[in-house]
Amino acid sequence: MTKHRSFVGFSFLKKILSQIPGAIRQHSKEPKSVLIKIRGVLNMQSRMDSPAMIVPDATQALQALGKALFTSAEKTGIPSRTLFLAYLRASQINGDSVCVELHSRNALAAGESTERLLAVSAWRETQYFNDTERAALALSEAVTRLNDRVDPVPDEIFNEAARHFDVLALATLIAGIAMANFWNRLNVSTRQIVTVSASK
Repeated sequence: MTKHRSFVGFSFLKKILSQIPGAIRQHSKEPKSVLIKIRGVLNMQSRMDSPAMIVPDATQALQALGKALFTSAEKTGIPSRTLFLAYLRASQINGDSVCVELHSRNALAAGESTERLLAVSAWRETQYFNDTERAALALSEAVTRLNDRVDPVPDEIFNEAARHFDVLALATLIAGIAMANFWNRLNVSTRQIVTVSASK
C-alpha cells in the first residue's frame, strides 16, 4: 500500500523548484542551506519498509478491516467519495504524502472533482461541500488532532456528525478515520514516500 505513482503535478513541481536557486541567491543570505533542504525533499528515501509489510499477517488483517469498512459503508449508504474526503483530510494534517496521493486518486476514480479535492484543506472557506460532507470533514479533523486537548472531539462536532449519519454509518466513519490515521503513522514514522517514475 505504500508504493503509488506520483501526483500528475510532480513534474511541474520539479520545474518550479529548479527555478528557485536563482531567486534564493537574490533574496536569501543562506541560499546553500535552503537549497540543500529543497533537493533533499526530491531525493528522499524511506527509512525502512512499512511495518505493515514486515509484521507477519499484518497486511492481511489491515486489508480485511479496510474491506469490512467499505462493505459497511455500502450497506449504510455512505458515499465512497465522502470517506475518501475524510481520509484525505486526516492524511493532509498528518503530512502523509503516500496517503494524500492514494486517497486523492481513489476519490477521483470514484467521481470526485479536481476542484473539490484542491479545496479540501480549506473546506470551511468554500461552498463546494454539503452539510454531510462538512460534518465528516470536521469529525476527521477532530479525531486526527487528539494531542493534548481536554475535549478533542467536542459534542458540537460529534452531534453534528450523528445528525447526518446513523449509528452504524457513524461507527464506520469513525473507524475509517482511525484507520487512515493508523496508516499515516506507519508511513510518516518510517518516511514512506510516493514512488516517482523515471519519466516524471
